[in-house]
Amino acid sequence: MTDLNDITNLLSKTKVQQLNEVNFSSKGLKLNTAKDASEVVQAINECKDLQALRLDGNTIGVEAAAAIANALRNRKELERAYWSDIFTGRLRSEIPSALKSLGDAVFSAQASLVELDLSDNAFGPDGINAVKFLLSSRPGYTIKVLKLNNNGLGPNGGKILAAALRECYENSGGEFSLETFFCGRNRLEIAGSAALASTFKIIGTLENVSMPQNGIKSEGIVPLVTALSFNKSLKRLNLNDNIFSEDGSKALAEAMANWSNLEYLNVGDCLLRSDGAAAIASTIEKYNTNLQEVLVDSNEIETGAALELATALKNCPSLRKLDINANCFGSKGIEELKCHIEGSVVADSLCSLSEDEGLLEEAEDDSSITDEDDKSDDNTGKLVNDKELCITGTSVTPESSPRSTNVHKGFLDYDEAVRSFLNMSRSLGDSQDTSQKQVFCSIDTLMSPMFNSSTFESEKFSSTLLIHMGLLKSEDKKFSCTIDDLNGPINALRYIVKQSYFPKQAIPILKAFINKPNERLDKCATAKHLLMQTLFQFIRHNGKMHSKDSA
Repeated sequence: MTDLNDITNLLSKTKVQQLNEVNFSSKGLKLNTAKDASEVVQAINECKDLQALRLDGNTIGVEAAAAIANALRNRKELERAYWSDIFTGRLRSEIPSALKSLGDAVFSAQASLVELDLSDNAFGPDGINAVKFLLSSRPGYTIKVLKLNNNGLGPNGGKILAAALRECYENSGGEFSLETFFCGRNRLEIAGSAALASTFKIIGTLENVSMPQNGIKSEGIVPLVTALSFNKSLKRLNLNDNIFSEDGSKALAEAMANWSNLEYLNVGDCLLRSDGAAAIASTIEKYNTNLQEVLVDSNEIETGAALELATALKNCPSLRKLDINANCFGSKGIEELKCHIEGSVVADSLCSLSEDEGLLEEAEDDSSITDEDDKSDDNTGKLVNDKELCITGTSVTPESSPRSTNVHKGFLDYDEAVRSFLNMSRSLGDSQDTSQKQVFCSIDTLMSPMFNSSTFESEKFSSTLLIHMGLLKSEDKKFSCTIDDLNGPINALRYIVKQSYFPKQAIPILKAFINKPNERLDKCATAKHLLMQTLFQFIRHNGKMHSKDSA
């Protein structure tokens, strides 16, 4: 009888929260006019207690956004706005107006937002300006989760965002208590991250911070992690693919002493090196025993430091994942590490070491072997030793002799096709005027027969294209890249990857190269961001399709 009473008492304390939402997620709707948006408007009007609105995965124009906004003006109960990826194919000039309409409606309703997701919208600084008022006003005071991944903010957008969050904290009288902040793939760099750091320091309530792939160097990493040290409840930190170096690694190790609840740490591909890994290991052993996942791959860590890290992680009973791949152990170092962790929780958590870079001394010796004739022009791109960027198959050299098998009638090889494609695309800018449509038609005529050919080889085409764009080093020492401005070619690539004839197996290769830091690509940052957004959207959609197929 006592057991029954205990169960009854427990059930009385259990609350099952129902989330009332209008869900148009991933419908692929193209909403241009108010009439196009009528179905969404009707669903909002008919929902008695609208707590969440999912519009992600559709494309919304200015007029349609205004119609939806009008339906939201009296929905004070709205708590969650899932508005990621809602402007695909829209002109950059349209997006701020549409965003402002939606934000003003939430403000008019005096809703108390809990979660706002605007990821995968290429709105840049202008877009964040459009929602700055929303973020710093009453609806923003209650936000716990803010997601702004892949928005092309840049350093200036980061500064605007930081100012809005600081203003929100000050206006709320300290009520603002943000817990989750995602701002990855935004080119924040030093200036943008430093601005956010000053805001994080005063907020003090962050638990989950994700800011990977932002081009933040150590001068930005130091103030960022130092500011995060004031957020004592931090549980998850993802700063993957930024540049820590010695100063940043030391600052991270010092900050980690304040995060006793830390469960997830991702600093893969951050140039920690051995000293940085050793410093982090020392902190983990004393202060971070609740860690469950640690990712320190691709950091030029040598065996000694890896052993120190493994020793520290033996004190983490909940550890379930350690990714220390693509470092510099060599075969003997790998065996030594495995022997060192045998029988411990670390052994059960260790990921594959299949991409180990070998001993650091050997790598340096290899890089010092140069040929006097190998001093090629910088415009041909930089040679990067990155497993993600490997292209298998027969290498392609521009200007090579004609192959016996034509790609398609009119072209002797991929070299000639790529040259024609790049020449056609030189004039392409951001606007979609009549002349651009003519260029796209010409590109279709050129590329479609080649891609649909039974003899087409995706890897050869990809490597040829990357060589001519100066993003991959040619084996021909006499070759020189002739394309100075990549804005046109990048915009053309964004167009063709959306076409049904484009070989989808080439997308991961393009993504890997376009996503890597490169001075040539830095000059066309907006075009690059839009292309990366398109590639990520395809990969995400393709992943969903595979999941459905497997189900």
